[in-house]
Amino acid sequence: MTCNVTSPDGHDTYHTSAAVHPDGNTFDMEIPDAQLWDVDSPRLYKTGVKLHDVNGQVDAAGDTFGFRSIDAEDGALLLNGRPLYLLGALDQDYYLGSIYTPPSDDLLREQILKAKELGLNLLRCHIKVPDPRYLYWADRLGLLVWTELPNWNTLTEEAKRRGRETLAGLIERDFNHPSIIIWTVINEAWGVDIPNDQEHRQWTGETYRWAKTLDPTRLVVDNSACPPNFHLESDINDYHLYKAMPDHQGEWVAWTSTWAAHPESTYSLHGDAVRRGGEPMVLSEFGNWGLPDHANLVDERGEHPWWFDTGRERSGGIVEPRGVEDRWLEWGMDEVFGSYEDFISHSQDAQFDGMKFEIEDMRRHQAIVGYVITEFTDLHWECNGLLDMARMPKSYHHRLKEINELDVTFALCPPVHRLRSGEHFSTQVVVSHYSHLNLDDCRVRWTVPDFGLGGALDGPRNLAAGQVAEIGSVDFGAPPVGAPVRACLHLWLEDRWGRSINHNSHELLLWPERPEPGPARLWARGSLGQALEGIGWSVEDDPDAVGIAVTQTWDDDVDRWVRAGGRALLLAGGEDALPAGLALRVQRRTGSMWEGDWAQGMGWLRPALTEGLPLRPRMDFSFSGLTPEEIVLGYAPADHRDVLAGFYVGWVRSTVATVGAFSHGSGAGMICTLPLAKACG
Repeated sequence: MTCNVTSPDGHDTYHTSAAVHPDGNTFDMEIPDAQLWDVDSPRLYKTGVKLHDVNGQVDAAGDTFGFRSIDAEDGALLLNGRPLYLLGALDQDYYLGSIYTPPSDDLLREQILKAKELGLNLLRCHIKVPDPRYLYWADRLGLLVWTELPNWNTLTEEAKRRGRETLAGLIERDFNHPSIIIWTVINEAWGVDIPNDQEHRQWTGETYRWAKTLDPTRLVVDNSACPPNFHLESDINDYHLYKAMPDHQGEWVAWTSTWAAHPESTYSLHGDAVRRGGEPMVLSEFGNWGLPDHANLVDERGEHPWWFDTGRERSGGIVEPRGVEDRWLEWGMDEVFGSYEDFISHSQDAQFDGMKFEIEDMRRHQAIVGYVITEFTDLHWECNGLLDMARMPKSYHHRLKEINELDVTFALCPPVHRLRSGEHFSTQVVVSHYSHLNLDDCRVRWTVPDFGLGGALDGPRNLAAGQVAEIGSVDFGAPPVGAPVRACLHLWLEDRWGRSINHNSHELLLWPERPEPGPARLWARGSLGQALEGIGWSVEDDPDAVGIAVTQTWDDDVDRWVRAGGRALLLAGGEDALPAGLALRVQRRTGSMWEGDWAQGMGWLRPALTEGLPLRPRMDFSFSGLTPEEIVLGYAPADHRDVLAGFYVGWVRSTVATVGAFSHGSGAGMICTLPLAKACG
């Protein structure tokens, strides 16, 4: 038997021969000055074994391997001793026509190239045993892999045995793949009752420690956690968080800030947690929905895939795709978005906007050293993929790398900053640096090209890899404008030699100086009336002396006045804004299918509400702080022209109103659930 090892540059680094031993042969070797495998330089060694008898060669086998280290120290992930920021995506490892089986080598190769094109450096192969070809291409193209044990439903003795047997088999089969850096035992406590069962917690912790003995060269996660479960002992403190954007951006920011300051909050409170302190923090699931263009998904006969008829058992069927375009038309959304293709683009743009906000928020925290976007590709009706299920790109494919990069710059201002002419604008600028590049004495150039504004901020003299730094503030006075306009603040991160490293941008909504209110007089009572007077409106006590009533509750006085021919705007501030017995009803989104954190939806506005304003037909981050906490039930598709602003969830299901018109007696009303009364003060 002969054994040889060839270096990545083709040189023989080891060669030996030995007689065949009945129990197998083991070769120990030392390779001086080993060339390390990395995502930017995936250097692989080749090993070959040949078996000979007296007549010559009778068999041969070969494989590849790489030298690299992965460590977790003092809150940092270290790849080959250098700080690593995980830019990951959750790969469900499903395929459009073949379910679990990759259809071809070419597809696996192309999807890894697309992952790198998107700026990703890791795929989390989710609760699957990856096909060997998957790892073959990850090794060769330079992509990190986080591999997980498939789950079971109930932790029986047989499940324990088979679980460990499978994990041991994974480690043995795939040990030589340098792309694999993390093993996970359990995902989200599936198959184990971690919150309530001490024996299950004990088994999970023991299995983590057992896996570490099998493979001390990689990191191991005990339970990739989400509410209400947690960690027991883990090399990485990872967690999952899903929030609808822009609706729940405040909740997102509050959670990440608390977690970054209190990493122990995601560990067991039962007294059985084992923390070394300094476990790297990774948000290993988060994401937003962007509906796919289903023209990419039809077969050669023009038929939609079988899963278009699935999902009806989930949350009232909001994720069932079948009939999505019909529902879109029934609600008159063609009058809002134009074409269905433009609507899909808006849905995907909204997905990007949400991810941009979430990623920039994480990158401002030194304690958070990576994330995993849910998900790499759509999975059937679950459409939060960066690619659709056919591996086709979404609308933002060319932009994702602006934010999904090892070195990024961004401003600590709202995603769409609203300001009036003459107001002072000031925002801190952050640089997050994790690449191998030298960014000492870097700088950030900024411009608002539409108004000829610009400047530069000098970075720190020494900016080490793995550092997050606020480098200064962008300051300017908002220029005069005659009408509302949308502008853009551009940021360019440059090294000391002026080479561009990263570009980012933040939108601005500029408004003219506050105009005087028009001649309309309003009937408004109590604190709402005082607030409207405070911003310049003429408010009267006598409803007969005005043209319109503005109210937060539909009481008997408002009801009589509208029935007699009056007009009223109801700024609904709660579920009791309308009395029982009317055709319309206000419902709070929290706790309902319209909460939107899971099967996310999108708010939209008819042109009648946005005429003359630089607003999109979708309710984007321009509405930060103004997204509705309540929705209005009672409208049907036949009434769609009365729905001036609406909201859907999932695959354009359960569409409701957020601004709607209605007749009442001889008069007319309009109900609005955007928190305008609160915004008025």
